[in-house]
Amino acid sequence: MDSNFHYYAIKLLACKAGFTEAQAQKIAEYSQFIDDYDRTGRIHTDTPPPAGISYVKEDDLYAVESVTTGFSPVTNAADLLTEDFQRKVVVPFHFILPNKLTEDNRNFVAIPARLNDGQVITRLMEATYREFSAGNRLSDKILIAIGCMAHAFSDTYAHEGFSGFRTEANDFEIEQYVQYDGAGYKDFTEPERKIGPVAYSTLPAIGHTTIGHTADYTNGMFSLKHKSKPDVYLRRVRNNYEYFMKPLAELFRYFQLFTQIAGNFDDIIAKFKQGFLANEKNAAAVWSATDGGIVFAYDKRKIYDRLYSQKGVRSVGSSLGGKYRITVYNLTSEFYIFNECAAKIRREAVGV
Repeated sequence: MDSNFHYYAIKLLACKAGFTEAQAQKIAEYSQFIDDYDRTGRIHTDTPPPAGISYVKEDDLYAVESVTTGFSPVTNAADLLTEDFQRKVVVPFHFILPNKLTEDNRNFVAIPARLNDGQVITRLMEATYREFSAGNRLSDKILIAIGCMAHAFSDTYAHEGFSGFRTEANDFEIEQYVQYDGAGYKDFTEPERKIGPVAYSTLPAIGHTTIGHTADYTNGMFSLKHKSKPDVYLRRVRNNYEYFMKPLAELFRYFQLFTQIAGNFDDIIAKFKQGFLANEKNAAAVWSATDGGIVFAYDKRKIYDRLYSQKGVRSVGSSLGGKYRITVYNLTSEFYIFNECAAKIRREAVGV
């Protein structure tokens, strides 16, 4: 799914489920930010991290692992080819399996989750609700967790039948792709088969790379065929415009646990059918029109700025002798909350 679902639909859903607009904004921001947080490696600070946070001491600096949750097939192309990156980033946040990753289920694929179904992601969501119930407070920790987990939960629908690892089970190509514009479906098969001059079908079969973004568009319908083994892997047909209402209905019930607001998703489904027709250029205007009292504004740079700021550059001694320069950051409490939430999802999903 793209930001049309992860941010815009989730914010409207949270508002309609009874969260305040500020709370809904936090939930929706982190639902989308899972896709956008692509910082890798360690991040250094000269202030001791909070109790319970793991770090490595480098001279007088504290090196904290940045738990990467997002990636770009372009800027992270080299990383994406490694099994370690697939295991730590692609699988837990975008193609989470029903059970914790083991060698026995290494070749399994994402299956749509439902509340109380025992999948890893729903167990994590239940744990977040229990933590809320114990304190009865919608803290930033709870809101950020709701948003992060809403992303992984929703992606079990968008990425149904695909694996976060490189495997032949992913090796499909687009047979046909059309988009609904509110009046009818228009064919976009040829434009969606390529990224620039490169055919998606020629890319390594990691996740849904070989079919581009067709699995994620909220107003798209596609048919796919397997490139090499069509007799083993059946043809796939899906209408995202209709199908993506299912995770919204599930999440609406989950959100209501926190707010105790009554309501039925079917009563507001028309608003999402209107919003699902938006594109990147007009999304804010289209979603605002679904409910005039809600402001939609997402800027990943502002979230990055809330997480950390550059403090300076320090020379640090190397174990091999000599010095190397390290950028030092101020890390905020929000950074640690998000980073620990991501670490928990990764740990429960893949064990690292």
